[in-house]
Amino acid sequence: MKTIAVIDRMSDQQTAVILVETLGKEFVVKQAQLPEGVNVHDYIDVEVIHNSLTILGKNELKTKEQKVKIKDKLAVLRAKNNHISRRRR
Repeated sequence: MKTIAVIDRMSDQQTAVILVETLGKEFVVKQAQLPEGVNVHDYIDVEVIHNSLTILGKNELKTKEQKVKIKDKLAVLRAKNNHISRRRR
């Protein structure tokens, strides 16, 4: 099954934890298996067959979409926080 996964964390200098949310599974892989230039919270295309994960490459579009979504949510939270702070004065 081809799907999208997220790099959840890098446990140490040698392993990374990959979350495949559509399957509710997590995989631990060697960082050397990751596409070059990926970071924590980046999205990757993967294939899962019989509980075996194959990394196909970085999903640039999904990664950018999520970063914009998070940036927008932070802006809303900051605006609410500024509004509340002004009311307390």
